[in-house]
Amino acid sequence: MNPLIPFRRSSAISQSSVLSPQSFLIFLALVAYCLPWLLNPGVSLSFGVYDLAEWTSLHPVVRAGSPPLLLTLVLRLPLICLTVMFAFSRAHILLRAIFVLVIAAALLPPLEFITQSPDDPNYRQQFFLALATFGIGGIGLSGFLARWHRMIQIGGGIVGAVTAIWGLAQAYELMNAYRLPVQLGLGGLFFIGLCIAFSLVEIKETRQPQPPRRIIQSQLDKAAS
Repeated sequence: MNPLIPFRRSSAISQSSVLSPQSFLIFLALVAYCLPWLLNPGVSLSFGVYDLAEWTSLHPVVRAGSPPLLLTLVLRLPLICLTVMFAFSRAHILLRAIFVLVIAAALLPPLEFITQSPDDPNYRQQFFLALATFGIGGIGLSGFLARWHRMIQIGGGIVGAVTAIWGLAQAYELMNAYRLPVQLGLGGLFFIGLCIAFSLVEIKETRQPQPPRRIIQSQLDKAAS
């Protein structure tokens, strides 16, 4: 048995357990997702995007839209985009699994969905988004589509920024219709900037030349024989 193989495996495990700059950007974006996105100084209200999605789900205009609850969906999609960005990363698999489970649990509807309101469209949306998070996270953790992981991450960052801009603009207009003073919070702006920064870092790394693969002695002996 080649003595280099155990060393190479342990080295790979130790490298995967260290958070990369991209992973750090994802965790900062998760914090930004929880910060206020819209502020109402006149009534001392501040909406994080999670609460903002719940608020829009109760609005009759959003419920009667085509399709219904589209704005609510757009406001929840950035959280799934963060799952895509991290589940397909090179961070330690245990850390990625915990991240997926936490996000999926946050998207789950309350128990009323099962006991009292199984036909509620808002609860159904939350349930299917939680299932989608489980599915996407499972694919990322399995290593399937490994050669496309970086492109998937870039796509997740771009979609996260676009949906955040779209949802923030629509929610701003919807809240402004109540003729209340509305201001943009730092959470949304930080989230958009972090998603863009993440995608740019990943794009930059895709353009860097890959180092040549090392050929260990056992492969040379096998080729010679």
